[in-house]
Amino acid sequence: MSVWDLREGEVRSWGVVHVVIFVFLTALGALSATLSSFLQVGYGVSWFYLAVVVQVVGGIWFGFWGVLAGVFFPIVGDLVGGIPISISLSLLPANLVQSLIPATYFRFFRVDPALKKLSDWVHFTLSCVILSNLLGAFLGASAMSAWGFVTSDMYFVVMISWFVGNVIPILVVGAPLLKGLTPVIVSHRAFCKRWLA
Repeated sequence: MSVWDLREGEVRSWGVVHVVIFVFLTALGALSATLSSFLQVGYGVSWFYLAVVVQVVGGIWFGFWGVLAGVFFPIVGDLVGGIPISISLSLLPANLVQSLIPATYFRFFRVDPALKKLSDWVHFTLSCVILSNLLGAFLGASAMSAWGFVTSDMYFVVMISWFVGNVIPILVVGAPLLKGLTPVIVSHRAFCKRWLA
């Protein structure tokens, strides 16, 4: 039986615990985004963007609530960091895909977040490491370029730095979190087998 399967007679509905999870993930993400700003390679891109772990793991474990926090906390972090709201909002698509792709992928392909089998690791690599970060880096660098925040000659440098700066924390922090804490998380009613609950 998959962690995504409902047990016979099981009814799941969202509640206060999910709103609390959203607030917690937003605060944790904003804090980690702020801390990551001290490790910038330039142009607002961090070489170790720890907050991406909140986006990926939060979306996988908590569905809609994790994805919503993954979109919202960068705006909060940017406001604290003094980044103009126009630039922050233009990065919304990049932040959305970085959280939404893994959350959707794991549910659609019924990947075990505890990464128990080789196939789980392959799916994790495809969705959490490559697809979400490659598309996120492309959308982020494109938005910054469109706003004139990044010069055209620095576009690919920013895109590659964004990608690498996300991949490292996903591998170093995200994978161990999924492997180690998923058995605890899935036993709690806050875990979302579907999108809302």
